[in-house]
Amino acid sequence: FWVGFFTVATYGNAGFMREQVCLYMCPYARFQSVMFDRDTLIVSYDEQRGEPRGRGAKKRQQEDTVVEKGDCIDCGMCVQVCPTGIDIRDGLQYECITCAACVDACDDVMDHIGKPPGLIRYTTENALEGFKTRILRPRLIGYGAILIIMGSLFMGTLYSRVPLQVDVIRDRNQLYRTASSGEVENIYRLEIQNKGQHSHRYVLTMKGPDGLRM
Repeated sequence: FWVGFFTVATYGNAGFMREQVCLYMCPYARFQSVMFDRDTLIVSYDEQRGEPRGRGAKKRQQEDTVVEKGDCIDCGMCVQVCPTGIDIRDGLQYECITCAACVDACDDVMDHIGKPPGLIRYTTENALEGFKTRILRPRLIGYGAILIIMGSLFMGTLYSRVPLQVDVIRDRNQLYRTASSGEVENIYRLEIQNKGQHSHRYVLTMKGPDGLRM
């Protein structure tokens, strides 16, 4: 069953739905819009260096004026290699999974036309606009503190856990029965699970009104 289930799930996600998983099912995009700020390292297109786009000569005539073209030759390679089909030149979008395939493709094109790499690169919004990028900032410190607290609680829970599970389940067939001695009997099913790595011996006791016995 499980081999079949994961086979179908893998084929459905990676072979059939493909980028739809990233667009509509992956929670990364939702985290991205909430957690990112202007100092977050992201895959970005350097618009000041790349615009205006265009092939051919460095300068072009536009309405009787000479326009200095940017380094982007508008080849579209960054869009072709993107697994979700977005154009990173339009800015950061929630569909971006930060795979950096566009970075590699653009650097290869820049190498062919004799331009320096980094037209599309890992950078921050502040760096693109010429401002200083802050590494230590309240948001980052807060996230780090939350991760440390969660990790500490998780390790503490693992260290202090009791490797034993006990379930007491009442018999569904009858509520009770009266024995010939006049005693009232109730039937329960007792399940004991040893979650440790070694054998253990357990002692079962019961508390209740006087006369109660097991």
